[in-house]
Amino acid sequence: MNYNRHFIAVLFSIVAIIHLSALPTFSADAEIPALQEKVNALEKKVNQLEHNFNQRFLAIEKKILPAQKQNSELNDNAQKEIISIKELISNEQIALAKKKLAEFLITYSSTRFASSARKLNQEISIIGMDMTTNWGIETWFQGKDEIDVKNQKTTLLLFWETWCGYCRREAPKIQKIYTDYKDKGLQVIGLTKVNRSATPEKITEFIKENSITYPIAKEDGSMSQYFKVQGIPAAALIYNDKIVWRGNPARLPEQLVKKYLDIQVQPQ
Repeated sequence: MNYNRHFIAVLFSIVAIIHLSALPTFSADAEIPALQEKVNALEKKVNQLEHNFNQRFLAIEKKILPAQKQNSELNDNAQKEIISIKELISNEQIALAKKKLAEFLITYSSTRFASSARKLNQEISIIGMDMTTNWGIETWFQGKDEIDVKNQKTTLLLFWETWCGYCRREAPKIQKIYTDYKDKGLQVIGLTKVNRSATPEKITEFIKENSITYPIAKEDGSMSQYFKVQGIPAAALIYNDKIVWRGNPARLPEQLVKKYLDIQVQPQ
């Protein structure tokens, strides 16, 4: 806060100049001592005011700086904790992750990571739920004959839109997962609501530009609502008609997909 002190010093100098300019003029040499006395008194007053202000600023700094340090440490701890919780989710330790999130939202509610924690909490709240029977699909852009929504195959759902930059970024990853595992029984379905500036033509163009080969469909919002999608891209992994993972596709552990595919081919 040194710049504040400099500002105050400049301010008092201006005040002093204003006061000096307001003093009456003296024509006689005999009146110079009286003028000097008034100038000295004014300088003393200005110096005292500056001292008082500096003392107040020091007192404020003593209160603010520890609080800033404490807030920084709190954010650092919150960041470490949120990373730890994400690892628990990736390792399917959902019960423990839910417990940690509940504690997090009490301890770190004032940090910048609180909103991320609330979003995570909402995402994992549906893990373990039955898969909905209402897919709400209105139109298939491609892959309709490749999908059986009534079977119990391992299925990856992707919620996206053409105007979403992050969706474009994740498109190659999802395509690679589909290419690598489709012959092992993985289903991938991209779901869009074709909202905002999106159009069917833009969907088709997006599919072509990103060389997407997995099925793409337009849904009426039923799936987005069921899977509590508030931001995109979003993804969910389904196995045996149960939601086993939910989150941002950037956090999707590929080993999790492989795990459920391996279970799927094991004899019952």
